[in-house]
Amino acid sequence: MNIALRAENITRLEFKNEGENDEGLPIGKLTDQNADPVFADGRWVTKKEALQLAKKLGLELDEY
Repeated sequence: MNIALRAENITRLEFKNEGENDEGLPIGKLTDQNADPVFADGRWVTKKEALQLAKKLGLELDEY
């Protein structure tokens, strides 16, 4: 995943499931603990991408 994210001061990631993409994968918003978008462009990600990023950054991922 090519990431241009705002990583400073992020202590937890939050994934808001907004449905499925064309491939049937869960897709949604990825925010930090303050509900601010993680990516500067506000893009949505798949749940798989969110989990991979959380693992890479050593952070918990909460889903709602």
